[in-house]
Amino acid sequence: MTHIKKPASASIPHGIVSISDYEKSARDYMRHDIAEHVYSGSGDEQTLYRNRYGFQNYQIYNRVLADFSESNTSVQLFGKTLAHPFILAPVAHQGLVHPDGERATAMAANAMQTPMIISSLSNIPVEEITAQKGNYWFQLYWQGNRVATLSLLKRALEAGVEVIVITLDAAVSGVRNRPQRAGFFLPEALCEANLSDLPPPAPRTLEPDQSPALHGFMQDTPGVEDLLWLREQTNLPLLAKGVTHPADAVRLMNIGFDGIIVSNHGGRTLDGMPRRLIVLLLFAKPLELSIQYCLIAVSAGVRTP
Repeated sequence: MTHIKKPASASIPHGIVSISDYEKSARDYMRHDIAEHVYSGSGDEQTLYRNRYGFQNYQIYNRVLADFSESNTSVQLFGKTLAHPFILAPVAHQGLVHPDGERATAMAANAMQTPMIISSLSNIPVEEITAQKGNYWFQLYWQGNRVATLSLLKRALEAGVEVIVITLDAAVSGVRNRPQRAGFFLPEALCEANLSDLPPPAPRTLEPDQSPALHGFMQDTPGVEDLLWLREQTNLPLLAKGVTHPADAVRLMNIGFDGIIVSNHGGRTLDGMPRRLIVLLLFAKPLELSIQYCLIAVSAGVRTP
């Protein structure tokens, strides 16, 4: 059974005039179980709901009589001028929803002059993605040990990425009820191209009174010493993704990180977390950090696989 429900359209379907229209139309092209995977959050989806609808509590105040003759949307970030303050967040397994996977996303990002953060779990190898001219960052998942992590990092560096983003808040994948009910599974043919050459993690033996999560999965997450080591492996800008507490931001800054990405993983890893907008407002004032440091990217409630 194919994982693509309906072939991609060669043109924009009639009636699509906004982003929300695309979201509704997308279900016509995805199997039900894949759609449930894409659109779902973890647990009862409280955090997913807060992310999306939290912005409704804030209004935009317009000002009149302003002179816009010299205005533009460009921003300076890590020595580069970006056309606008938007960066495409990493999204795993894009082959689930389009045969061209990350290639198609890279084409769209480049057309919009938007940096694309390539996921460790992309279905297209990082080298093939960066072969298209553009501004590429790489989202690094810690691979349980330094040897495998360094191998993945070097592959990204050789592919020509310009920024490294390590995700710190997803050592254990979130329990997503909707995909479970729909019987979702990753098709065997849909490989994680960047991880195919890495050795499988060594099995961990647990005592009867130990927790598989706390003493198993969580033991493979990076600690402070690992992040200090990672900082020494590259001169590229290094960002930490998945930060929601100001104290963690200070620790990462002291380690030598160049920025953080305020994120609760789209509500897909741990349910019950505060919405990102509130977290962002908590960051800047008490830390007295620059906005460039505090906010490298924050998504506005977009659901990502």
